Amino acid sequence: MFDSLLTNFPSIFGGDGYEEQSGKVAVTAKDTIRGVVNECGIQSFAFSGMQGWRLTMEDAHMACSPIPVHNCPEPLSEGHAIFGVFDGHGGDFTSEFAAANFLGHFSRSAKLRHYIHLNSIEQGDVTGISMLRAALKETFVNLDADIRTQQKKKNDKILAGIKKTSANGQVDLVKARKFIERSGSTCAVVLLTPSHIICANAGDSRAILQRGGKVLPLSFDHKPSNIPELQRIENAGGTVKNKRIDGDLAVSRGLGDYAYKKANLRPVSMQKVIPDPEFVVYPRKQDLDEFIVLACDGVWDVATNAECGQFIQGMMDDGHTDIGAICENAIDICLKKNSRDNMTLGVITMDAVKFGTAGLTLGNATRQAKEAAEAATRAAADVASTFMTVK
Repeated sequence: MFDSLLTNFPSIFGGDGYEEQSGKVAVTAKDTIRGVVNECGIQSFAFSGMQGWRLTMEDAHMACSPIPVHNCPEPLSEGHAIFGVFDGHGGDFTSEFAAANFLGHFSRSAKLRHYIHLNSIEQGDVTGISMLRAALKETFVNLDADIRTQQKKKNDKILAGIKKTSANGQVDLVKARKFIERSGSTCAVVLLTPSHIICANAGDSRAILQRGGKVLPLSFDHKPSNIPELQRIENAGGTVKNKRIDGDLAVSRGLGDYAYKKANLRPVSMQKVIPDPEFVVYPRKQDLDEFIVLACDGVWDVATNAECGQFIQGMMDDGHTDIGAICENAIDICLKKNSRDNMTLGVITMDAVKFGTAGLTLGNATRQAKEAAEAATRAAADVASTFMTVK
């Protein structure tokens, strides 16, 4: 019943229905987190998300250091940290669930438990990095299976409720179409170790590394028109129309989207859409590595890798040291550049990051004045909120 309902429902991922998914007024309130690591060349991080023109917020993010390991008394050693962004579509269930549960799956990986018992030299060589890659891939695949189970449980309850309240005891397809859970999400994760930067990516969220003033890609988008992706999609019985799978879905890897993971007798890694990540790995260079950016495609739709790196470095050159404010300014600029999607962006600073001296430029003075005014407004709002709560 559940699979047939998914197959029969029209597109919800864009195309002609796009305007119905856009709000009349952009929502500019931001969800911003900040954190400090200060270990092995990793300084601090911040993430900020904004709903923008969409009717709902479907992005999510995660950040964790130290990294726990299931059934081990101690976490991974200093210098390990993990960050991720998840760009949902068709609802926020998959992205929110992935952000909340990725770390739990990763910490239970058998490969990770093997890794923690290696010495520091082994952890930094091929053996250790291979184990971490295997642990990350296992996490993507197991998390996807977990999401499938959770979506089915949710949909079974929805369909049972619709059937119970219907006049003839049957499922009302109109109601089912409105409420059934069928969301999906991209997943881009950066794992930092004392020796390496490992990015695992499925979808079109993206990560970059600024090293020695140059921007290096940490991931590459998974689009249906890419030749290896196209071949797999066609082998699974799908087509690519207007750069979308079956004329509908714009990404070829990710979590959820089970309507595209139903080809009979084909393994998970050979479906139209697969959860398997691809990897980019760089040895760390503590004297050159400045910062890492992770962002959903609401940012990349209006900015290239180089433009994003240049903007963030420009803010730092002007003396801005509040990484959270830098993230907020970056997504504000994306909105001004007419991004129509949700926007989430995170920055992780490292030892070679360069900050200029505040107050040297007119542009910096203007930004500082604006930030001071915004901070005062937020403080006043916090006071008012507290007063209303007490009252």
